[in-house]
Amino acid sequence: MGMKLLLVLSYGTGFEVWTRAGILSECLELIQRFASIYEEVWVFGYGDRGEVRSYREMLTPNVRVIARPRWVPKLVYSILWPLLWARKLRGVGMIRTWQLWGSWAAIIFKLLLRSKLLLRQGFQFSKFVRGRRWLYLLATFFEKLAYMVADKVIATTKEDKNYIVSRYGIDPRKIAVIPNWVDTKLFRPMDEVEKEKGRIIFVGRLEPQKNVLALVKTVKMIPDVRLYIFGSGSLEAEVRREIKGFGNIRLMGVVPHERLPIELNKSEIFVLPSLYEGHPKALLEAMACGLPVIGSDVEGIRGIIEDGVNGVLCGLDPKSIREKILLLASDRGLRERLGREARRYVVKSFSFEKLFLRELEVHRELLSDR
Repeated sequence: MGMKLLLVLSYGTGFEVWTRAGILSECLELIQRFASIYEEVWVFGYGDRGEVRSYREMLTPNVRVIARPRWVPKLVYSILWPLLWARKLRGVGMIRTWQLWGSWAAIIFKLLLRSKLLLRQGFQFSKFVRGRRWLYLLATFFEKLAYMVADKVIATTKEDKNYIVSRYGIDPRKIAVIPNWVDTKLFRPMDEVEKEKGRIIFVGRLEPQKNVLALVKTVKMIPDVRLYIFGSGSLEAEVRREIKGFGNIRLMGVVPHERLPIELNKSEIFVLPSLYEGHPKALLEAMACGLPVIGSDVEGIRGIIEDGVNGVLCGLDPKSIREKILLLASDRGLRERLGREARRYVVKSFSFEKLFLRELEVHRELLSDR
């Protein structure tokens, strides 16, 4: 495009955070793809100079990373550093956020650089804090400000687009719906990987939202299956206590993104019993591997799973989850049919190549209007 792009990462994140979460490779792939399009790509993240140096060789020469001094608190950095770096970043035509959280830095850059701002929304924070009055008020105030200032918004689902339009009065023409993408070449059925009979897999953050404790309680009632839990979070210690003495449940921690397809292919069933979701990438990746999936009947999941066609929907309680696990565990033909349709659906709707091209069209539209 012959122009400069500034990527503003989510608040507090950087290469080491991505590495610990097992998503470094997919995040670098997106940065490198942008670097193949733009003359220069700047990355505003929260890693310090040592972190930036250690990951430098993974990036092409036209990718420049702004480092946070260790002595500067993250919040201060997110507000002050855009002011200090604005002069050096003159010539940046496009600012693109990683997520909504932390996009105040992108807003400051936009006001100073007069660049186009493409705000990727990811998920609605206000939906997740509805029961906490002051946090909800703060979230809705910031979301409205961000959506008003942005030149274009990327929402991951039609439901989120409708929420933004109705809740904040944003012009629907300002919002493009581009779902989370999946690397369908990496996440694919692997005939060379042998499935383990009765193996169930969960992938996600160990937080109350994911309802993982209900899944654990469910599997404790089904001795003939084995549950492998991949992820980390605030509930990790509680999960460990809950599974103590149950050999059919294993807490595996976080694995590198490139290893995850193998773990998925070893499994017979994927389960995501979340209380609520935005647009769950772990679910899409499991479907891309041809796994039959069970997901809770909530917004963000029911928009992906068509019950009985490309997966199975369940309730939030252990009894309902157990019923669906037993249904799939006892019917190999059903598992295979659902898995094939799940793979077909993801390849058709969520492949990286298709969705990246759709985003580039949004970039071109904004830049042509400068």
